[in-house]
Amino acid sequence: MKQKTYAAFDGRGNLQTLPELCLQLLSEQKKAWDDLREGCELFGRTRERKIQCTGFSVRLQYNPGRMRSSTAPVGDRNRNERPCFLCLDHLPQAQKGILYRGEYLILCNPMPVFSSHFTVSHPDHRPQTITEHVDNYLQLIADLGPGWAVLYNGPRCGASAPDHLHFLLIP
Repeated sequence: MKQKTYAAFDGRGNLQTLPELCLQLLSEQKKAWDDLREGCELFGRTRERKIQCTGFSVRLQYNPGRMRSSTAPVGDRNRNERPCFLCLDHLPQAQKGILYRGEYLILCNPMPVFSSHFTVSHPDHRPQTITEHVDNYLQLIADLGPGWAVLYNGPRCGASAPDHLHFLLIP
């Protein structure tokens, strides 16, 4: 864990806020990690279109950098045959994160859906279920404050890592 930790946030007397640390991590990782830099460049080619419906609108996004992730097979057989890309032992060498309250690692997403896109991953390989982790989820929301969103994508709702506990966060 130590070699993957860029910074730590414990909520007690940190010199920087969690949002400041996240944005600093993103800036540093873009310099040090080629895959992230390339993913962010691909995000720059994203095309969006807003469709107005009766009483609401929908925003469509075509993001060529997400094609590999969006179309990845995630069935039981595929999960058993591939190494989990969120497990510490399988993180790219250049990837570092923020140790969040000693329980999670906040990582930059190398295939972003938003200009600043982070994955909050549990360091241990655990099922993608929110039931036992609602308190952590709510604490993360409180620590980030206004202007940030924390998302939970269930294992049957399109999560690219349906077998590893994680959240997504975006400013």
